[in-house]
Amino acid sequence: MITIDASILVDALLEEIESAKERQRKSKALLAFLLSQNFELNAPKIVLVEVTSAIRRLTGRKDVDDALNFIKSNISLYDEKDIIENAIEVAKEGCRAADAYYISTAMKTGSMLVSADRRMVDIAKSIGVKAILIK
Repeated sequence: MITIDASILVDALLEEIESAKERQRKSKALLAFLLSQNFELNAPKIVLVEVTSAIRRLTGRKDVDDALNFIKSNISLYDEKDIIENAIEVAKEGCRAADAYYISTAMKTGSMLVSADRRMVDIAKSIGVKAILIK
């Protein structure tokens, strides 16, 4: 099982952006591999908001609906009510609010967190969550 961060999904689902070309290539390859091997992918529902915001900011609305449909079809989404208490505890470690949701989802599901966010990965590891940084 894998908990996948919005940073990976945005990189994987967007058309190539010159400044992020190498990380996008890695994210696309990783997502393709995970899907081809039938890994169970998880994320907190906030992923829908984060991906919408990032894609809108980067492309001006293009691809938002396709990205959301992909996420809803391929990723198990966790409600805030299922992870909020743990997310509050994780937030006490000094991470950003949204990051606490991803780390808590990984904890709840016993899955590995995959992200392009170094700070989130470092905090996850510091509290015993297996995490991989894609850079």
